[in-house]
Amino acid sequence: MPVDDKYHRFAIAIEKPFDDVDPGQVRIIDPALEGLQGTEKIPDLTAHFRVNNDWGHFQVAALFRRIGFETLGTPDSEPNGEKTGWGVNVTTSINVADGNDQILVGGVYGEGIASYMNDGGTDLAGAGTLADPRPKASAALGVRCSTTTTSGKNTGPARSVTAGRRLTIPSCRTTTRSSSVSTRRSTCSHSPDEHFTVGAEGLWGEREDKNGANGDDSRIQVTFRYNFATTVTRH
Repeated sequence: MPVDDKYHRFAIAIEKPFDDVDPGQVRIIDPALEGLQGTEKIPDLTAHFRVNNDWGHFQVAALFRRIGFETLGTPDSEPNGEKTGWGVNVTTSINVADGNDQILVGGVYGEGIASYMNDGGTDLAGAGTLADPRPKASAALGVRCSTTTTSGKNTGPARSVTAGRRLTIPSCRTTTRSSSVSTRRSTCSHSPDEHFTVGAEGLWGEREDKNGANGDDSRIQVTFRYNFATTVTRH
């Protein structure tokens, strides 16, 4: 960790590379390309800078990577190719009501970074024409907003979280993957004493595919937790 103190943090790291390649209709057009797959030759490079203060925090993170593809079982692994992937993520939190409540906002944009996201989809997709397909690093745009409220000093801490998220992957001509995913989540929990916590969560999600097909689903979950931990004192 190059810089890490009470108010600032800066770090860089290399990550094990992984990419998700969507061949789309290429294998249907030419069955000889059945061996088309993603390939990673160098690690991904990540970095982030964070500022902490009494009002909350502000953070900027960045990703730089090389994503590619090759075709197994063909001379010189042709067709093959590489593209540059990059992304920038900005997040901030704002403390309100003496720090008991918090607002969090974040946004991310980049190309070839979808595999770093939940429900992200594909990093490298087909572009060009069906007669002359070419690889393209898929663009990704995500936004997230949530609020956290904490109360109940006299009756035990209670906490509620409301969050929304939307991720959009603009479709390329030959891709088959989903183009947008939206989720809404609401959670509340209460701890009447230091050992027992009860909580409930409601979750709704929607997915829309490139061809216009879409669907949604919802879930309600209730959780009970009891902490049996005890402290043993030696005499």
